[in-house]
Amino acid sequence: MNNDNNIVFHLVYGGCEDPFFSDRIMVRANKENEQKWCVNIAELLKDEKESVGKLVRKFMYANNLNSLYPFNELSEDAMWECAYFIYNNSLIGLKEDKSLSEICRDLHYQDTDIDIFIFSIGGASFNIERGYKLIIHSDEQIHKNDQPHVHVNKNGCTARYYILTGEVMRDDKRSQEMIRDEKNIIIPGIIKNRNDLLKNWNLAIAGYEVPCLDEDGNQYYPMS
Repeated sequence: MNNDNNIVFHLVYGGCEDPFFSDRIMVRANKENEQKWCVNIAELLKDEKESVGKLVRKFMYANNLNSLYPFNELSEDAMWECAYFIYNNSLIGLKEDKSLSEICRDLHYQDTDIDIFIFSIGGASFNIERGYKLIIHSDEQIHKNDQPHVHVNKNGCTARYYILTGEVMRDDKRSQEMIRDEKNIIIPGIIKNRNDLLKNWNLAIAGYEVPCLDEDGNQYYPMS
């Protein structure tokens, strides 16, 4: 990590009108009112216990933001919940507080600034044809020794399919509609999205939160 690199906090106000955050990241954000704050990475890395939560707290107090949403609705131990990072053209959240060294390692930050965006958003699913959703659950960490799989859901019915092969798990019961659409809709949808599903599976196993995607690959966050 270059000694000249910084962590740049971006307080972006969501819930506004267009434009969106970017062409793919479909968060309504008024970036004209964006507030930034920089801190040197090298100094922070000297403390192995420096975490995202601690950094967000420092950002909050340095800028007198403790009465502003979302800070005023989070306990000091939960400040990491509102931090998001850009990775592979996605906004990636956390499911647990992580150290700065873990962030640098897992999200491959080398000689660049680290941008931390403050939103109140979350989610994790892909939409495919005929209303089916391919879901990577936020608690997939408990399955880290299992083969990568996705939960296919429609109308309250769910079955698990292996991401690598597209095959349904042997013990999972499917609705008649899912059996009918499996060959032409479900398995092709899994194969089409396989690379992104695997990336999101690996991120979920590592303790990160991932966004929802529509059929065109645009990213949505239910709370934005």
